[in-house]
Amino acid sequence: MAKRTSFNDELARLKRIARDRAPEDGDVAAVRKALGGANALLVAKAAEAASRAHFEDLLPELAEALDRFMKKGAKEDKGCTGKTALTEALDALHYEHHEPFLRGIRYVQLEPGFGEQTDTAARLRSVCAAALVRTGRREDILVELTTLLVDGEAEPRRVAAQNLGFAVPSEASELVLRLKVLTGDESPEVLGDCFTSLLHLAPQRSFDFVAGYLAGHDPDVAQAAAIALAQSQDRQRALALLIERFEKAFSGEFQEALLTAIALVRIPLAIDFLARILAHENSHLAAAAIRAMAIYRTDEQVKSRAQNAVLARGLPLLQEEFTRSFDVAARLRD
Repeated sequence: MAKRTSFNDELARLKRIARDRAPEDGDVAAVRKALGGANALLVAKAAEAASRAHFEDLLPELAEALDRFMKKGAKEDKGCTGKTALTEALDALHYEHHEPFLRGIRYVQLEPGFGEQTDTAARLRSVCAAALVRTGRREDILVELTTLLVDGEAEPRRVAAQNLGFAVPSEASELVLRLKVLTGDESPEVLGDCFTSLLHLAPQRSFDFVAGYLAGHDPDVAQAAAIALAQSQDRQRALALLIERFEKAFSGEFQEALLTAIALVRIPLAIDFLARILAHENSHLAAAAIRAMAIYRTDEQVKSRAQNAVLARGLPLLQEEFTRSFDVAARLRD
């Protein structure tokens, strides 16, 4: 009688298939067997292995496993680990049918948490949203993404905001995103994604709308607006606005956030402004300018310019910040 494969041996084999991506004899059968099982961890690892090893022949088994796990909910798949991995694999292997993703984008799994129930399917809905964009009908996608934009979890709302702007561009998408911003969101990141999508969909119409949030009472939302404007199509106008806001800001913390946004404009005038702050402002703002300029750390001219300014000021705090921000080896040692 053949020796029964242990859980640890089966898991180790699936990990090896996912890692090496060079199938050996029997690997497809091993993955197929795991996908048919009830253990969520093994199913998740089998889905990852199928995806990374490009086992397209296992698409029916992946879809069947997802359907089975959705029917059983948290009973066999606490935390939605298996369902999420199966959905990711189906999408990565370009599964052509939209039905599993349409079901998944609507799926909620409440599990006991600390004092209240927790929805563990947020990541699953996010993955299904992106997959539905690839496979679904445009009218279905717009409806589902609009619904997802008011999801109870931030991650699906972010995915909806991103896809409304870039995957299904339309006047309807613009109006939905604008309404979302006007009604607000507890997550500044969600609003930031809405700002970015609006500036992509309707650059001229949305510029002043987004700019209006720079002077808002919530500094996190203002920072999200600044970053979105910095990466908009009209970089010159954005830079002038960000510099003007920097000079009027009362909060040093918000000024530091604006320096980060200014760096993201990525035009020579932005670097000039950061260099000026580094050379002349107080040590805290100068250090913030160094951190902002560090996004150009691979640009030797910018690096040299920052280093010369630091040496000219002769402040140990700035020298330490420069080493930490620009010297990769030093950061790794830290």
